[in-house]
Amino acid sequence: MKQVFIALIVIFLAIRITTLFPSIQPLKPQQPREQLLPEFLEPNSFADILSGAKNMYDDECLANAIQAGNRDLKKSISNPVRAGGSHGRRAQVTVYLVCTLQRAGLVPERLCAGNSRSELTRFMRGYFRLLERLKDAPSVPPAFADMQRRVESGSGIISGEEDFSPDTRIISGFKNLIRDGLYPEPDTLADALRPEVPEDIIEELTATAPGEAICNG
Repeated sequence: MKQVFIALIVIFLAIRITTLFPSIQPLKPQQPREQLLPEFLEPNSFADILSGAKNMYDDECLANAIQAGNRDLKKSISNPVRAGGSHGRRAQVTVYLVCTLQRAGLVPERLCAGNSRSELTRFMRGYFRLLERLKDAPSVPPAFADMQRRVESGSGIISGEEDFSPDTRIISGFKNLIRDGLYPEPDTLADALRPEVPEDIIEELTATAPGEAICNG
């Protein structure tokens, strides 16, 4: 019986993984896809994972995201950014974005360099794409959900259901950058966030009064 239960868990995880990573589904031809998240959080190869582990020493937000991927470290009080009730890969992406937005809010002008602003909107698209894929993934079997609740107290799973709404810190952090003048043109911002970011979220963000532009161009 124990072997059967383990086999069911493995099958479920395999279905879950192929849902979240369509490019590795059997017999499905691989299509070029836009990299909407940092390579470590959306790896195409094992080298991307190794690169993320190496760069974590130079990137505080990446280090926090790696820690969030470990259940024990995620619960540690030494982790300065909480996962907002999420777990697994969603926790990693959430922690990375929250940290990135908080750091950007300290010195918004830093995002004027290079493609930093477009990179941030790309990460926002990746975050909402992940939420949509998680929402569409097969539901968690009751026995597995019960076990997961006991292992991960406060994981956000209640009676087999999970909240797929965006973390409020991400929305408020992005609004602050709009007020700082990093995205002074609402129409341009809206186009940059489509199609992954839902229209109601785009309307909420673009309704935020933009500050005077702080970047040239």
